[in-house]
Amino acid sequence: QNHSTESQTIAESLCAILFLEESTPRQVFTEFLVARKAAIQRLFHTSEQAASIKTQICSIASILISTVVQIDTVFNDPNQSDTKCLLVEVIARNSSEATAPPHFLPSWSASLSNNVLHSSCEEWMSTCLQDVTNGLQILLGYITSVKSLTSIRDAVYALLRSQSVFVSNRSDKLSDWQTACLAVVGRRISIWDEFVRPLVVKRIEKITSERFAVLTEEAKRSTKNALERVVESPIDRDVASFIWSEASDGEASLRCQARGCTPLIREICQDVDSHLDRIGADVGIFLDDPDSPESDGDSTRPAFREEDVPFDCLADGVHLRTLVHTQSCRFINTWTQWIETQIASMHDEVLYYGADHAGLVQGVDAVDRLASWRVRLARMHWFSGAFF
Repeated sequence: QNHSTESQTIAESLCAILFLEESTPRQVFTEFLVARKAAIQRLFHTSEQAASIKTQICSIASILISTVVQIDTVFNDPNQSDTKCLLVEVIARNSSEATAPPHFLPSWSASLSNNVLHSSCEEWMSTCLQDVTNGLQILLGYITSVKSLTSIRDAVYALLRSQSVFVSNRSDKLSDWQTACLAVVGRRISIWDEFVRPLVVKRIEKITSERFAVLTEEAKRSTKNALERVVESPIDRDVASFIWSEASDGEASLRCQARGCTPLIREICQDVDSHLDRIGADVGIFLDDPDSPESDGDSTRPAFREEDVPFDCLADGVHLRTLVHTQSCRFINTWTQWIETQIASMHDEVLYYGADHAGLVQGVDAVDRLASWRVRLARMHWFSGAFF
C-alpha cells in the first residue's frame, strides 16, 4: 500500500509472493491494484483526517500517479525483444538462481497481455474515481471559502508539475505520467480534471450561493432597521435640508447629496457593497494563474512552457464570472422586490390610518429613495466593475 516504494522493491516483493503462494502474474497484479485502492480509501477514514484536506487530496493524487507509473514499470511488457517488464526480469533472475529442482518451481506466462492490462487499469481507475468522488464530497463540505479551494488547486498543480510525477524505470530513464497512462490505460488521464476539478467547482458554486443567501437576509435586516431609525434622524427625514446642507466629507458626500442619498441609505449600501466586494475578491483568487509572476509576487520568475503545464487553471474563469454575475443580479432583484413589498405594505398602512402618520409617510419616502438609488449604484459600481 506504500506508493512511495521503489519499483524494484515492488517487483521483488511480488516475485516473492509468486514463489511462496504459487500465484500467477495476473493474480499478484490484481492484489497490487486492490492494495492501492485500499490505500486511497484509508485516506478518507476518521483516523487519517488529522491531516489537512489539501494534504489528503495531494496524497490521493500521488497514489494515482505512482500506481499507474509503477504498473507501466513493473507489469507492462513493451513487446521489445531486448526489454522485458521489471517483474519478468526479477522472476527470471530468481528462477535462475534458485537451488530447488526445476519441477518444484512454478511456471508462469511471460507477462500480462495488453488487453488484460488496459481493462484492469481502466476498471481500477473507474472504481477509484467513485471512491474519490464520494470521499471528497464529504471533505470539501468542510471548506467555507474559495480561497481555501484555490490553495488545494495550487497544491495539486504544483504536485503534478513537480518531479514527483516521474519515477526512474528499469533503464534509469524518466517515465512520465502521461506516457505511462497511454501505455497501461490506453489514454491520457488528468488527475485534476477527472478526479478533483468537478467537485471543487461544485463546492465553489455552493459557497457562493450560500454567501449570497446570507447577504440577502442581512440586507433585508439592515434596511428594516434603517427604516425604524428614520424617525430619529432629522437629516434622513428632511431630504431637502440634507441636499442643501454643507457637505462634511468632501466630494463623496456631494455626490450622495446630489442623489438624495441620506446617511442611513449610504450606510446600508456601503455595507452591501463591502459584502459584494468580499465575495468577488474570494472568487477572484481562484481565477489567478499560479504560474503568473503576479500570483506570488515574483516578477523575475520565467513563465513555464505550455508543455510543462499540468492543467489549465483558468478553464473555469468564464463559468465562475458568470456565476457571480448571475448571483449578484438575483440578489439585487430579490432585495429590491422585497423593498417594493415593504413600500406597498407601508402605502397600504398610510391609506388605512390616514395621512396624519407623518413618520410613516417619511419612511415610505426613504424606502422609495433606497430602492431607486440602490439599483443605480448596483449597476454602476458592481456589474461594470473590474471583476467582470
